[in-house]
Amino acid sequence: MVEEAYSWGALTSGASSRALWLVLLPFMLANLAHWMRPTARTGPAQRAYDLLVRLIALSLTVLLTGCACEAALDLLAWQCAGTASCAAHHSWLGFAAAAHGGWWSGPGRRLVLAALLPLALVAVLWRLSQLTWTSYETQRPAAEGSRTDLPPMRMPGFWYGMRLVRRLRLIHVAGGLLTVSLAVLLPLLSADRAAGGALAVVDRLLLGLLLALAAGVLAALAGSRRQEAEQDDRPDALPVRALPWAALGLLGLVLLDAGWARAGWRSAGGLPGADALFETVCLLQLLLVLLLAGTALVQRRGMPAGGKRCSRRCWCPDRGGRCPAATRASAVPTARRWAASPDRSPRCWGSAWAIC
Repeated sequence: MVEEAYSWGALTSGASSRALWLVLLPFMLANLAHWMRPTARTGPAQRAYDLLVRLIALSLTVLLTGCACEAALDLLAWQCAGTASCAAHHSWLGFAAAAHGGWWSGPGRRLVLAALLPLALVAVLWRLSQLTWTSYETQRPAAEGSRTDLPPMRMPGFWYGMRLVRRLRLIHVAGGLLTVSLAVLLPLLSADRAAGGALAVVDRLLLGLLLALAAGVLAALAGSRRQEAEQDDRPDALPVRALPWAALGLLGLVLLDAGWARAGWRSAGGLPGADALFETVCLLQLLLVLLLAGTALVQRRGMPAGGKRCSRRCWCPDRGGRCPAATRASAVPTARRWAASPDRSPRCWGSAWAIC
């Protein structure tokens, strides 16, 4: 009989503010998808799987921020405050209502005010990830140096994600800020395209900067890899560390552009570009999930040289290269032998949910 104890870390008790951790639930599922990767040797398929999971996680940040932009920018600032009947039923919107005719009544300035809500959401995500990083990812393991002679869960870098988690936090914060910038910039492009002039040129320049920063975010994400054999304490390059600050600076320029007075600009219908933005994100997520499933199948069907298929569930030759007589009788001993193997040789190629 083996006794086990579990620490919930005050997950089921404490202040009501702990419910904010539910905001990170979609990202926890993406993290689980990474650890459910089919067992395989390091190669192009494994690197592609890791990259696809991180792209899906980044798309979740974009989608979550986009939902906040839809509620604040489109429904609240653009449609409700721009309609006299809706603004009349919400007295707290009176100072920004189009019918009021005040300084904040212009569509662009209403968007500037509403952008504070998705910006606050990005700040909350940054704070939660900062707390997680400080509490769990900065604890140094007992093993030092580069070790490849240990079981996987005892390697120095397995539990030590200081650099990787910090890098991914910077990437996700930058992605969220760029999403807010794009949501505010799309209506400006639509309004200034017909009018022309200097503001249309400024809009295009800002769009070019946004695309350049988005390319930098994707490049930084593609260069993110786990180091399990050693503690990875290397500092990130300056361009990676500067990504969120550059995105924040671009957002400030976009808000300044939106606050500029535009004669004759009125809000009508839905926020320009909002539907296209959501459709694009959803289609990209569907494509990424399909590519992830295909990559997992490629890894699942892989088999080391000389291995034999012992059951429908996994590839499990024993130490002598023979198939076990019964999979259920040999599943646990084989898993223990693999976990204790110093060289981590892939004698057993299991599915995403079992190691025989």
